[in-house]
Amino acid sequence: MEIKEEAYTPISVIITAHDNARELENNLPSFLAQDYPSEFQVVVVAEKGDHDTEAVLEKYSGNEHLYYTLIPNSSRYMSRKKLQITLGVKAAKYEWVLLTEITCVPSSNQWLKKMAGNCSDNTNLVMGYVALDEETPASRRFEHIYHATPLFHRASKKTAWRTNCQNLMFRKSEFIQQDGFRGNLHLLRGEYDFIVNKYAKRHHTAVELSSEARLIEKCPTNKEWQDRHLYAIATRQALKRSFFPKCWYRLRLFLFPIIALLFGGLLAYSYLMENPIIMGIAGAGIILSYIINVFILRHRIRRYDQRLHCILMPLYELGILWKNFFNLIKYKRAKKIDFTSHRL
Repeated sequence: MEIKEEAYTPISVIITAHDNARELENNLPSFLAQDYPSEFQVVVVAEKGDHDTEAVLEKYSGNEHLYYTLIPNSSRYMSRKKLQITLGVKAAKYEWVLLTEITCVPSSNQWLKKMAGNCSDNTNLVMGYVALDEETPASRRFEHIYHATPLFHRASKKTAWRTNCQNLMFRKSEFIQQDGFRGNLHLLRGEYDFIVNKYAKRHHTAVELSSEARLIEKCPTNKEWQDRHLYAIATRQALKRSFFPKCWYRLRLFLFPIIALLFGGLLAYSYLMENPIIMGIAGAGIILSYIINVFILRHRIRRYDQRLHCILMPLYELGILWKNFFNLIKYKRAKKIDFTSHRL
């Protein structure tokens, strides 16, 4: 149903920046040029002393939609990212705030309109999708979507648990009244996860997956991709309502490898016993399970990224299993203080 233009609520878009002068120069104009039928502002929170970033902000300071503020370098004992977001929320003029990153860029000038179309009295969170750009390896794009799909499904059907996409709307009043990130300020990252986990209410989260509402994220570096996984492990341990989502995730991830392993064992046994009938059944079972998994993954994944080859999806899924194992080892071997603001 088309929403009348006068029905759109004013929106404050909050963007944090840290040594992102180039991305700010490239992407900020797309945020400022949104075709939105109501009032909106773009609040950029950066760090004082980053002269390149300050120069870009000064360049666009004449734009009526732009407001920016700088946090001091002396800020300590809490996540600087969460401090930036908190200051951005407090600086926001409007009740609905849309949080994202300057490393992302709207896929169209309808992004804000599509996201805001979900604002209603019965909604307190709106989760949108972020796609990784074309420079990102296919295996990483698959992994990103693989993790996002059950999170969006859960948010639309039950109570949202977390999100791996930096495209999130919430209410300023709730954030302020419930003390923002209080309870997890010592953890350096996980800001989007904590907002969803803390403020989500059953059947009060909207999910917006239209192509025009997407953001496109610049390909993360290898270090950024690695750090993202390690910080995610640290964050998930502090989230509530984790039991069932974690169980479902492990079931999805282990089901095909277990089936393949069982048929593989049967194939090896039939070969040793020289039983061609059982050997044929086992071989057919491996092929059939692979084909079924291809169709299941294709149904879930292709709506987000048509560039991914269906036949390789089960192999990408198997790669996630191995990467999770090695990431867990790296996390166990890392100093836990590396994931905190060093307050402890």
